[in-house]
Amino acid sequence: MKRGLFFVVILMVLFCCKKVEKKEEKAGASIQVMELEKVSAGKHVLMVVAPKDFRDEEYVVPKEMLTKEGFVITTASTVTGEAKGVSGTIAKIDILLKDFNTKDYDAVVFVGGPGTPAIYDNPDAQRIAKEMVGDGKVVSAICLAPVILAKAGILNGKVSTVFPSAKGELEKAGARYQKTAVAIDGKIITANGPEAASRFAENIIKMLKTK
Repeated sequence: MKRGLFFVVILMVLFCCKKVEKKEEKAGASIQVMELEKVSAGKHVLMVVAPKDFRDEEYVVPKEMLTKEGFVITTASTVTGEAKGVSGTIAKIDILLKDFNTKDYDAVVFVGGPGTPAIYDNPDAQRIAKEMVGDGKVVSAICLAPVILAKAGILNGKVSTVFPSAKGELEKAGARYQKTAVAIDGKIITANGPEAASRFAENIIKMLKTK
């Protein structure tokens, strides 16, 4: 009888220990989630689009993914009001490139598309790229937009990628062109087109959370 009671007590102790372990695991997971939320909270990302014919997926996909992670998104262009994508997406313009202060942001995303050449040589777009790099911020560009970084002089010697038709522009600027969907060199992230939009955004998020 006493022996049976002893085993019952042991089983109860083991059961209680398991419950405590589970609670600790849940608490640990909750702390990790809270830490990630703290990293994202208050971080601001600028998305730059051409006034017309930007590539819709390259704007919508990263914006949705960044917003979901808690980052604050601001959209900029060379025009006020709205910019229109190739497939009809309307991007509300929050700020003009000329009025942008890089000190207030943690990352910039240059969106590509057939309309991007209109801002290749824009001095404010190039200023933003140079200042963000100078401040150690995350600088990213997709599709044709890496050409903006090349013309700003920040890809010299850097591993980077771009939409294939613009490969020559990067090489002319001294970039180490890589035929890949996404290329990362320090805090510069480039991608070669809309199919890479999700991977592009994932890398931006990862870098912002670990910087």
